[in-house]
Amino acid sequence: LNFGKDEIVFDVGDELEGLHLLVSGRVSLQAGRDGDTVTIAEVQPGEFFGEAGMYGLHASALRAVSIEDSTMVVIAPEAVRRLFEASPPLARETGHAIDVRRKAALAARSAQQGR
Repeated sequence: LNFGKDEIVFDVGDELEGLHLLVSGRVSLQAGRDGDTVTIAEVQPGEFFGEAGMYGLHASALRAVSIEDSTMVVIAPEAVRRLFEASPPLARETGHAIDVRRKAALAARSAQQGR
């Protein structure tokens, strides 16, 4: 998949199926909706995002926006499951990264509600 600068890869509530792996470019992960978003992470080549869909069809809690021209692949849920079975350390590291992003998104939403 290819996205141009400032193009939305997916938005809050979009149904995702599969895990996005960034091949080139940069992607901003944002919490919030419409014009009131907060960047919680910046994805670099070789990193994943869109973890809501890694176990099947699920709604995204984040918005992903291409910061520059970007290329990514989507890894099917079955392939993700096989990778994690083959490499428990990869599964643990991925779980940790997901937890960090989840906490950052919760903190951003809390800050927005407190305004």
